[in-house]
Amino acid sequence: MGTHYKDKAWWQCVCECGNSVIVRGSSLRNKTTRSCGCLRSQKRPERSGRNNPNWKGGPPICIGCGQRIQGTDRTRKRCRVCYVNHSKGSNHPHWNPELTKNDRERGRFFEGIHEWAKQVKIRDNYTCQICKQVGYDLISHHVLPYAKYPKLRTDIDNGVTLCNKCHRGFHSAYGFNCNARQLLEFTNSFKEYYLERNA
Repeated sequence: MGTHYKDKAWWQCVCECGNSVIVRGSSLRNKTTRSCGCLRSQKRPERSGRNNPNWKGGPPICIGCGQRIQGTDRTRKRCRVCYVNHSKGSNHPHWNPELTKNDRERGRFFEGIHEWAKQVKIRDNYTCQICKQVGYDLISHHVLPYAKYPKLRTDIDNGVTLCNKCHRGFHSAYGFNCNARQLLEFTNSFKEYYLERNA
């Protein structure tokens, strides 16, 4: 075909399969191009899977469910689902057998606490009850302390929605052994500050 890109000689060749292809002259001389690509596709099944000389056995098998582990990490022994299930409770690598049930409940592992937090936010329409921030960075706060009133831990009436900033400000002012009166005082002080700033 003559001289083309970067003064290299290119040739139009006809493959044994009948396809026409343009090949660089140096590739023909070095025999790096021997077909239009059909030869590679023919050899691919012969070198795939177990026929590949670099075959290493494929994805590892999960010791929990017996299924092939998906992903590139060949050192894993369990699939994602079995790993999560196996890492709960006493099987967790950070499990501390010295903790009592009360210690774990004090660490917010109490059953139903997540559903309680969700219901409190739904009741308050996902709005901070102090600064009226809506929709993000919200926390379900226990009006009566979580540690001192275990029977009220999942009582929706003992919860109020606060944003993270108001929540940190309230505990910074009153500590963690607080009550409903102190929460009301903090709410009123915020309202007074807001009115003075916008007066």
